[in-house]
Amino acid sequence: IIGTRAGYRWTIRNNTIRHGKTVGLDIGDEGGDNEGNQPAPKVLGNHSILHNVISDNGGSGIQGSFCTGGGEEFRVHGGVIAYNRIERNNYLQCGGYESAGLKTHGFSGLVEGNLIHNNSANSGVWFDSMWHDVRFTRVADDALCLQGLLEHAHRQWRAGVVASW
Repeated sequence: IIGTRAGYRWTIRNNTIRHGKTVGLDIGDEGGDNEGNQPAPKVLGNHSILHNVISDNGGSGIQGSFCTGGGEEFRVHGGVIAYNRIERNNYLQCGGYESAGLKTHGFSGLVEGNLIHNNSANSGVWFDSMWHDVRFTRVADDALCLQGLLEHAHRQWRAGVVASW
């Protein structure tokens, strides 16, 4: 429903984002340029996603890939995803590995004080490839969320995740 279109430092606050057919909120590079005329940004992300209700979307609630162009120079530092309610996403039961309540590639920053529950299929939270320097704290979740986070965190623990409950 909402996409930052590879933007930088957006603040998305106090919204209800629901009933999207696929992703409710895209905070990344939208998977690259599908139209053939958008230059690859050198910097993107570092958004503040605060106090939103993100629910009942067909695929992911929040999704973001911060990998445009590839390589270390494209990593984003310092995003904040805090005090959101992320629930009942992926009602279309999208297959594969790209759906979760919160699914990112290359994310770093703070995930704090969110309620993440009842997201079907893969997991509630999924930090996929290239994530680093994440602080995940005071998040109320269900078993599906915790399972998805820890399943992938153990492979890259040295990348800098700090989890506390």
